Amino acid sequence: MSVPGRPKRESSPGEEVAKRPEGRPSSAPGRPKRESSPGEEVAKRPEGRPSSAPGRPKRESSLGEEVAKRPEGRPSSVPGHPKRESSPGEEVAKRPEDGAAGAPAQRSIQSIETGFALLAALVEHGKPMTLRDLSKAAHMTSAKAHPYLVSFIRVGLVQQDPVTSQYELGPFALQMGLAALRGLAPVRMALPEIAQLAAELGHTIALAVLGSHGPTIIHITEASYPVHVNMRSGTVMSMLHTATGQVFAAWLPPKVAQHYIEREAGDAAVVTHMIASRPDRPTQEALLAEVRAQGLACALGNPLPGIDALSVPVFDHTGNIVQAITALGPTGYFDAAPNGIIARALLASAERISRRLGHH
Repeated sequence: MSVPGRPKRESSPGEEVAKRPEGRPSSAPGRPKRESSPGEEVAKRPEGRPSSAPGRPKRESSLGEEVAKRPEGRPSSVPGHPKRESSPGEEVAKRPEDGAAGAPAQRSIQSIETGFALLAALVEHGKPMTLRDLSKAAHMTSAKAHPYLVSFIRVGLVQQDPVTSQYELGPFALQMGLAALRGLAPVRMALPEIAQLAAELGHTIALAVLGSHGPTIIHITEASYPVHVNMRSGTVMSMLHTATGQVFAAWLPPKVAQHYIEREAGDAAVVTHMIASRPDRPTQEALLAEVRAQGLACALGNPLPGIDALSVPVFDHTGNIVQAITALGPTGYFDAAPNGIIARALLASAERISRRLGHH
């Protein structure tokens, strides 16, 4: 207002700020410019622009702020602060999967990988082991191995003999192995044939593959009448004293077959003849030559008295044996002739599966 003789009223600092346009400096004559406090200065200046307050040193960010702002993988620029080294556990968790150069990091659990060495040792050894021998085979101390074994026992991967205190693979380990074997393509193709054979012949039909200990039964279709045999899924059959084993011994490469023949000696888990004497080399070669000539193996009352069996091979596209189909039944009710009804049905079934696997 321009009342004559009345002095002009000076606005207070708060009013001045309110009236002047945004960003326009105060024009009050003789009034010094108000310096913003550090907090206001940071709030007003554009992001990333350094403070222009004269004489005020630049504020250094704390370590936590610096790590949060810098791009991923960029080293800390805090002067004088050493780079933090990751602990062994973190390093294992962050590294990319082995063999995948440039692949994104995948988390892993190092304790599982460490404990796996104990399971691998039990598989490789094939027999019950003492804590001392097992830990030595896994390249760790007994004190370190024991907690892993306690956990494995609780989940069924390992079992301990209450008398000898020795360790061996547990029931869940067997279930895992059988589930993996049943998922193989040759096995999936064979299962319908086995069901059809059992219905057609009326006898027990078993399917076997070569496991780490030898020919291993992975599936059985029981007969309509009871047959008392010591055979179930997971049973390992003798290479020379069972029809199933003779099929593998006849068609496996000789060195591989001999390896399994020698490894079963003294292994109580292998089903063999009550008098498990190994035939001499000429007798063994004559037996396997006869099996190859007939295209099947025959076992009369062996390894179990009163039970006869016939077994035939199944081949894949490379000509290698991948499994054996075995029929068995009580002597007197089971036609064990190499050219009989059961033999012909087994050979026809094995040939159909082999053709589906690419064998000609």
